[in-house]
Amino acid sequence: MAPRSNMPQPNFLVCRGTVFQFRRKIPAELRRHFGGKTEIKFSLGTRDPREAEREARRHAVATDEHFGRLRTRSSAEIRPERLVVAPGDGDVPQLLSKLWKHHCLAGDEWSRHDGLTDGEFQELSAERLETLEHLRQLLARGQVDKIRPALDVFLRLINLELVADDATMRSLLYAFLQSVTETTNDQARRDQGDVVRTPPAPLTPAASPANVELPKLTDCFPYWEARITDRPRETIQAFQSTLDDFVTRAGDLPAAQITSEHVASYIHYLLQECGLEPPTVEKRLTFLNAIYNAGRKPLQLPSDSPFSGVEVPQPRNKKPRRLPLDTDDLKKIFSCPLYSDGKRPRGGAGEAAVWLPILGLFTGARLEELALLRIQDIGCHEGVLYYDITDLEDEEGIPSDGSARRLKNVSSRRRVPVHPEVVRAGFMRYLESLRAAKATWVFPGLNPDCKGKRSGNWSKWWGRYRRAEVGIQGRLKPFHSFRHSFRDACREAEVPEEPTEALMGHESDKTGRGYGSGYSLKALDRFMRRISYPGVDIPVLVPDKGLNQDSI
Repeated sequence: MAPRSNMPQPNFLVCRGTVFQFRRKIPAELRRHFGGKTEIKFSLGTRDPREAEREARRHAVATDEHFGRLRTRSSAEIRPERLVVAPGDGDVPQLLSKLWKHHCLAGDEWSRHDGLTDGEFQELSAERLETLEHLRQLLARGQVDKIRPALDVFLRLINLELVADDATMRSLLYAFLQSVTETTNDQARRDQGDVVRTPPAPLTPAASPANVELPKLTDCFPYWEARITDRPRETIQAFQSTLDDFVTRAGDLPAAQITSEHVASYIHYLLQECGLEPPTVEKRLTFLNAIYNAGRKPLQLPSDSPFSGVEVPQPRNKKPRRLPLDTDDLKKIFSCPLYSDGKRPRGGAGEAAVWLPILGLFTGARLEELALLRIQDIGCHEGVLYYDITDLEDEEGIPSDGSARRLKNVSSRRRVPVHPEVVRAGFMRYLESLRAAKATWVFPGLNPDCKGKRSGNWSKWWGRYRRAEVGIQGRLKPFHSFRHSFRDACREAEVPEEPTEALMGHESDKTGRGYGSGYSLKALDRFMRRISYPGVDIPVLVPDKGLNQDSI
C-alpha cells in the first residue's frame, strides 16, 4: 500500500486506498461552469508516489490555465439576472430554497461517490454536526444577518441579483436560513445511512441550460498538453490545427453537445471539400478523440467520446498511401546529376543530398532518424559497424541549434548494421573527413525547420528534385518509399519478420517478442548482408583506401 501521512504530498494529491487521486477545489465564482460542483476529482491511475506527483503537477497547471480562461470569459459575460422581490412574494424564497438544496445535496452525493476513508468520514461528519448546531442556534435566535454572506456567495454562483427592501430581504434571509438548516440536517441523515435523494434543480432565467457555461472541446486541450510535457512542437501544432479546424467547421460547442452529426459533417468536409485521404481523416479523428478524453475526467464530460469508433467511408478501390521504389526508379536516382556530375544543389544541404538516399535504401530508416545521426552514433562492436539510432543523450548532450532528438516510439531505438554497399560507396571515408573537421552531425548542412525537424526542409527539396531532375512524379513515391523498398528487399532475401522489425524499428503486436533481449548485432549483420537490389549500381562517392575501424 502506498504511504499516506509519512509521504510529503504536493497540493491536489490524495491517496485513496492504494491509488492516488487528483482533487482540487473549484473557486466559488467559477462553480457555475462546472454544474455547481465544488471540486475537480479523478483517479490518476497509479500507485507510484513519484509518478502521482508528476501527474498532479501537470493537472495543476492545466486547471490553472482553465480557471484563467473561465475568469476571462466570465468577465466578458452579461451582468447577473436581476429579480425584484416584492413584499409578500413567496416564489423567490421557495426558488432559492430548492436551488440551494439541489446544489448542496448533489455536491454531497458526488463527494461520496468514490467512497470516503474512515478518517475523512469522521472529520466531515463531525464538522457537519457542528455546523448544524450553529445553524439551529441562529435560527432559534433569529440571527438571520449572519447567513447573509452565504446567500451572497450562492447568488453569485447562480448568477442572480436580488432587489428587495429591508423588510422583504429579512424575510428572504429567514427562509434561506431555514433551507440551509434543513439541507445540513439532510446531509447529517446521510451520515447515519438514511436515504436522502437529491431533488432536481429548478431553472432560473440565469441558471437555465442556455446560459450555463459548459466545458468546451477547446477547454480539453490544456489537459491534453499537460499529460506529456516534452511533446514535439510538430505534434502540438498538428493537434492544435486539427482542433481549430473542427471548431471553425462545427462551432465552439460544449464538448458534451458534440454529436455524431457534427462529426459526420466534419468527415464529409475533409473528404469532399479538402480532398483528404481516409487514413488522414482517421488520424485527425484520433487527435480530436485524444483531446476529448484528456478533459473527460477533470471536466466531468460524458464517458463516450463522439470521436471514438467513428468509421470513415472508404473507397471501393483503396489507394495506397506510398509505393516502394522499383528497380527503374532506383536506376534513375543513382544515375541522376547528383551522382553522375557530382553536383550539390543548395537545397540538398551538401553531402546529405547523395548520402541520405543511399542510407535510406540500405537501412529502411525514417528520414528524420537519419538526419539526427551524429558522428559518435556510428560505432563498431565485435567487428560489426552500426548506426546507433537513439533519442537518448550522453553527458555532452547535443548542440543547441533547435534540434530535438525524438523518435517515433521506443521500438525506434535500435542498432542497425552498416551494409557493405554503404562502406564500398565510401561512407566511412566521408565520416573521417567530418571527424577531421571536428563536426558533430553526420549531415552538418541540415538545419532545423520551423517545427524543429532537421529533415523538414530537405524533404521538401527532395520532393522537388525527384520530380524535376530524376523524373519520378506523383505523391506516392516520397523519400519514405526507400523504407518500403527496404521492406520488400527483406522479403526477397527471406529475412524473417522479427529481425526485419528489429532492423526497421517497427513496434510488434506479438507478446512473445517482448521477452528476451532481441537479436544480437552480429545476427542482424548476417541478415543485413543478405539484402541486395539486383540491377542497381550504387556509385562510389569517396574512394575507400582501407577502413580504419580503430577510429570508429
